[in-house]
Amino acid sequence: MTSMTGKALAMLALAGGATIAAAQPAAVAGMARCDGIGDRMERLDCFDRLSQQLKGRPAAAPAKPARPAPVAAAAPAAPPVAAATPPAGFGAETVRQPREARARAPKPATTMGAVVADARQVGPGYWLFTLDDGARWQGDELRPTFQPPRRGDRVTLRRGAMGSYFLDAGRQQAMRVVRIG
Repeated sequence: MTSMTGKALAMLALAGGATIAAAQPAAVAGMARCDGIGDRMERLDCFDRLSQQLKGRPAAAPAKPARPAPVAAAAPAAPPVAAATPPAGFGAETVRQPREARARAPKPATTMGAVVADARQVGPGYWLFTLDDGARWQGDELRPTFQPPRRGDRVTLRRGAMGSYFLDAGRQQAMRVVRIG
């Protein structure tokens, strides 16, 4: 019995209680049969039918026929529908996005000037900055002596090494920041 069959049996035993215990020999044989199927969709259909049988329900016919052999020139897949508009602007590539959106992203800039719309302290020595374009940046290091920029002040964001960013505000030491929205 493979580890996948053993895991599936354990899940079924936990979920089904006495009914599964009575059908255990048939379940093990069925799981071994399903586990031997090479095609992922056919294997899933087999496990689904087995699960329905063990629950005492009639096994449904496979939802779709077996996949045909791959064709040499397959039609391009339709583009995925985006759930929300991805963030744009400086540092947007660090906000979690689907892989397809990251692949289409242009080469990012290295610095950007911005105007502060809001700066608020979110903890002792930690700051949250909202810029005029709506981008939100949070301080990523404890800075108890940091003098935050005021609404309307100009700041500079610059890209650092290894995916880090720095916010330059006035004549003080730059603060490491992370874009959160």
